[in-house]
Amino acid sequence: MNTKKTYILFIAVFLVWGIIGYKIYKKIHPKRPKISKQTGNYKYNPTINTDNFTFTLHTNYRDPFLGEKSKKRNKPVNRAVIKPNNKKKLKEKPFPKLIYRGLVNPKKVTGKSVFMIDINGKSELFKIGQETSGVKLIKGSSREVLLRFQDSIQKVKLKF
Repeated sequence: MNTKKTYILFIAVFLVWGIIGYKIYKKIHPKRPKISKQTGNYKYNPTINTDNFTFTLHTNYRDPFLGEKSKKRNKPVNRAVIKPNNKKKLKEKPFPKLIYRGLVNPKKVTGKSVFMIDINGKSELFKIGQETSGVKLIKGSSREVLLRFQDSIQKVKLKF
């Protein structure tokens, strides 16, 4: 009788471990659904967004450190176009007051860095090679920018 019980228990243990092993195998290797082939001529034509990335900064908010709103900026100045065929030498203007405010970095969208520079108290956004109000951005980094105004070049460091 002892051997009969041993054989029955051996078969029961074998069945329990067999069921557990089968469930693990089914979780690892599930049945894949049948995929029918589509009939028809479908083409994918993705649209490429070629719009330039533009944004505006609204700086009319309360300063968290001073507790007061920022001063209103002057209206934009119309830029004059100077024709190169004028033989009269233009009077050289003094170098404008330039303050480098920081780097806006939308590389995910346009792939180029945008620099924020104050020219005579008016904030402007520059890309490398861009010219605004006679000031051209030659090169820049997160700490400083190199700017050209008329024939002179000036290095401006980051100010907070």
